[in-house]
Amino acid sequence: MESTIPLLTMNNGLKMPQLGLGTYMLEPVTTSLKTAIDLGYRHFDTAWSYGNEKALGDVFQELFKEGKVKREDIFIVTKSFGVDGEGNPDLSFSDEDYTDTWKEMERLVDEGTVKSIGVSNFNHKQVERILQIARYKPVANQALDFQMTPDDIKVLEELDCNWKIAEFVWEKLQGHPHYPFNEEF
Repeated sequence: MESTIPLLTMNNGLKMPQLGLGTYMLEPVTTSLKTAIDLGYRHFDTAWSYGNEKALGDVFQELFKEGKVKREDIFIVTKSFGVDGEGNPDLSFSDEDYTDTWKEMERLVDEGTVKSIGVSNFNHKQVERILQIARYKPVANQALDFQMTPDDIKVLEELDCNWKIAEFVWEKLQGHPHYPFNEEF
């Protein structure tokens, strides 16, 4: 099925579906992903911490081989974490500056490993720091609006608009029983 979901042209000229499927707690992965593809979804949001990236990759490979969808039509959003000395994700706090991580992500764009890079849960000061050093501007900013004051949201929206950074705001998720920040740490 061809997707009828409207596309958003990002600041790097690439197009991304405006509607995506979040894969946190997605079960069963195979059936859910195949159904989403059949329904026209082409934008998928995941993260290493969701624990399902390999399963998603396996299903995508199967769908590509079957000819149900082309890789170039799929837009996958994930989140980057630091890595330990063996290349495994390290979720502990790091002394590494996120601008250093941004430069490494730009290298991945240069290599063709990824097409676009963005940020997640950055406030306006963090976005401004990235913009000062970036060769590639963030194409998207995923934000949780309940973590910011109304003034912060306004400043961030203006910044994103001025730099043509697509906003993806996840709001009012606190009441969802599976939302990860409902857990006490």
